[in-house]
Amino acid sequence: HEGPVTFTKGYGAMYITRSNYEDNKYKKGIDDKTVTLKIYRVNYEKEVDNWSKITEAFPFNSNEYNVCHPSFSFDNKYMVFASDMPGGQGGTDLWITQNLGNEWTEPMNLGPFVNTPGEEKFPFLSADGDLYFSSDGHYGLGGLDIYKSKIKFATSYCERPENLGVPFNSSKDDFGFIMDKYSFMGYFSSNRQGGLGEDDIYRWENKTTDINVNVTNEKGKKIHDADIKLICKELSPKMLKSNIDGFAQFEVLPECNCTLRVTKTGYLPKTFAVKVNRKSVNLDAKLSKVNKPELKLEILVLDKSTNEPIPGVALKIKSGNTNEVINSSTDKEGKLLVAGIKENLEIEVTASKTSRIESKRFLIVSKSISTVGKVAPAYLKEIIFIELVEKNIGIKLDRIYFEDDKYDLKYEAQIELDKLVKVLKDNPGLEIELGCHTDCRGTYQKNMNLSSKRAEALVSYMITKGVEQHRIIATGYGESSLKNDCICEGERQSNCSEEQHRINRRTEFKILKF
Repeated sequence: HEGPVTFTKGYGAMYITRSNYEDNKYKKGIDDKTVTLKIYRVNYEKEVDNWSKITEAFPFNSNEYNVCHPSFSFDNKYMVFASDMPGGQGGTDLWITQNLGNEWTEPMNLGPFVNTPGEEKFPFLSADGDLYFSSDGHYGLGGLDIYKSKIKFATSYCERPENLGVPFNSSKDDFGFIMDKYSFMGYFSSNRQGGLGEDDIYRWENKTTDINVNVTNEKGKKIHDADIKLICKELSPKMLKSNIDGFAQFEVLPECNCTLRVTKTGYLPKTFAVKVNRKSVNLDAKLSKVNKPELKLEILVLDKSTNEPIPGVALKIKSGNTNEVINSSTDKEGKLLVAGIKENLEIEVTASKTSRIESKRFLIVSKSISTVGKVAPAYLKEIIFIELVEKNIGIKLDRIYFEDDKYDLKYEAQIELDKLVKVLKDNPGLEIELGCHTDCRGTYQKNMNLSSKRAEALVSYMITKGVEQHRIIATGYGESSLKNDCICEGERQSNCSEEQHRINRRTEFKILKF
């Protein structure tokens, strides 16, 4: 494997991800099976117009874990890379090291804002110091998504990342994001639908237009420090404050459908629906003073699969302090605005919607909202995602893995199961089957027994979390329901790749009863 590379400024040296390979032999790790990835260095020799012999770049390369996907900061002082070395948050994490001239500092983990129990990889440091990376551990559109985080190199502190949204991210894997030093264009890889193969390379250009906002009161006096939030279907949300002249400017892509909200303490909020074309958009936001301070709560309900707003969703809003209940539903834009919310409340919102198809159902979702510490006037906004599911259709559970021939639950699996436990508690009539599958390697009976024990371990954990035993059935399928043609039972051998076998090793749940 020769993979992602990064160059020093001026292209004097190249750092490359490569399999642990020397003298025509692979160096295997501690289990005598795995070959790790390492970062190597190659110098450019200008005198002969060629590259030097490849050498290991770092003392923290290892035969026991992977060190890969290097990216230099623009001044060559820092490098961010991916690794599953000990001390991380789980899976593959992003780490940073500093170039001190003749040596590199001990790697430092970029912390829980960036890293998750899932996979963070393919980092890229832009010329203006932003960190771009791909992850399947943060909430996204599906698979690996591309995220952006502000990084302070001196302290290795990273802000909470933002999802780049559509069109960079899709329901498939999106990764390997890079851009030029002016942030005008770049590339990334994706296996999304519409490509020519599996992982394809895509090119993007930043062709933006402006939304200009002028914030004043009813008498035309300019208002500074107003909070202005722009939400576009095609982009990640953006937030600005109006300057001393009451002005703010957003750069957006053409052909976007956006909602712009202007809020300021002591004033009623103002909302605009904005259709962005090729020309700049100018908006005058005249704010009216609030007569009586109050808290307002806006709830937006989106389809979990499509991110589209859903109208007609029944919402039950219950106060845990007073037991007061409000029953209402979302409008045609999937929203509900509730005024007069009291301070210092713990609120439980339950979202439900009926389906006209007998075999399909929207799962009920509950969400806790707190107004503790909120002082009127204030405008609270919450998003709830609901999902349309079908009976007897397998739904894959991510990040549930077992070691070879074992059925002990890992921490990552418990996190995933806790999400399923909440679904069952929110939907008291739901009954499911939890099934484990293996690949074809090993005997048929051994795989059947192993998958049954794994399924029973998953169910036992969920029962300890309060799920009634009669609502969940454990089923081990072994290798009886393969997703592809990777069959190797008896004397039959398989030429399938490890990735093809991995597809067959899965955990799924089916809804048996709504």
